[in-house]
Amino acid sequence: MKKWKVKIFQNPLATLLLDILSIGKKIKIDGFTFLNYVLIRKGKLTEELLAHELVHVDQWRRFGFFKFSYKYIKYLFQFGYWLNPLEIEAYKYQNNKAYLNWALTIMGTK
Repeated sequence: MKKWKVKIFQNPLATLLLDILSIGKKIKIDGFTFLNYVLIRKGKLTEELLAHELVHVDQWRRFGFFKFSYKYIKYLFQFGYWLNPLEIEAYKYQNNKAYLNWALTIMGTK
């Protein structure tokens, strides 16, 4: 796994953007990833949430902008959030040792 330099935003603006992304959804979004930029709802940063978002960072890197965007939107409409294969992968690996170590390194606790 090649690790990109990741920038985390955990501030009122990030929380506002996550609220906007959550409108009309049955779940409240606590994290969102765009390429190597990660938005985390203020007060919600955990190593598991960051590891989940880092899986998405890795997906952006693997597929590239257009392919990842297309796949994510297609799967979202086709399967919904919980059965979206990209989300399934992120939930599967959010407790993976490599992703957790990456998250802890970014958080400065390792």
